[in-house]
Amino acid sequence: MKTLLIYFGLLISFNPIKGQNLIPGCYGRQDSQIRLNIDSTFSFFYAVDTYRGWVKGRWELKRKKIILKPKLIYDTITTKKGDLIVDSLILSRDYTSDRITQPNKKTNYIFQYEQNVNLCPQLLEYKGHILYIIKNKKRQKKKIDNGYYREAFSPWYTKDECKY
Repeated sequence: MKTLLIYFGLLISFNPIKGQNLIPGCYGRQDSQIRLNIDSTFSFFYAVDTYRGWVKGRWELKRKKIILKPKLIYDTITTKKGDLIVDSLILSRDYTSDRITQPNKKTNYIFQYEQNVNLCPQLLEYKGHILYIIKNKKRQKKKIDNGYYREAFSPWYTKDECKY
């Protein structure tokens, strides 16, 4: 009887891990993708025309709901004002935190590339290799028609549909 109870205890305790191991992978749609890693980290990437937005962070699973918790990455920028050296934090353009010096000339980039937590969904529901965005306690089902793409597309993310 004791071994049976131990067996059921272990079965119950490992059940969430089993469920969470089915979820990791890359989920994509027309304008963005979400990569859920097995170590509970994620990366989000959004690309439309010359705009690129991204964010990284951690994710957790609660009853088929995936909660994305972005973690911003900052660079330390050093500026010189007379004899005084001042450090400030700015959002990093890339995935690593660096110390940079403020350039004298502004650099022009072809693409606008930045961290953007506003584009990243916060709550998703996992169902059969699809991640549905949850807003106001409802699944988002209305097709996205933003004028940039020829045809409207589904608002959910499908596993193994990544481009980047």
